Amino acid sequence: MLESKEEIWADVDATVEQLLANAAALKSALMDPDCTLESAELQKAQESLLSRLLHRHSLLKTAAAKPRAYQNMARARRASSKSRGCGSTSSSRSLQ
Repeated sequence: MLESKEEIWADVDATVEQLLANAAALKSALMDPDCTLESAELQKAQESLLSRLLHRHSLLKTAAAKPRAYQNMARARRASSKSRGCGSTSSSRSLQ
């Protein structure tokens, strides 16, 4: 399922909020010797959230790179058509 940049950013915001909330809970749990199981579970949750955050970051980097890649492909096509003597006309226009 493809997501828009806005949806990814919203998820990044929610993930950061959860990381901060968990960090506060983890700090309290680490101070209480009776909460060792909870501390371990919170640490696992933090690792999972950090992994999710890194994945979302890579999605945003990929989304940012796509427009540049498309621009580069378009430039290459224009340069290629000019070198063949096609000028500004394109055979793909007749397909539209």
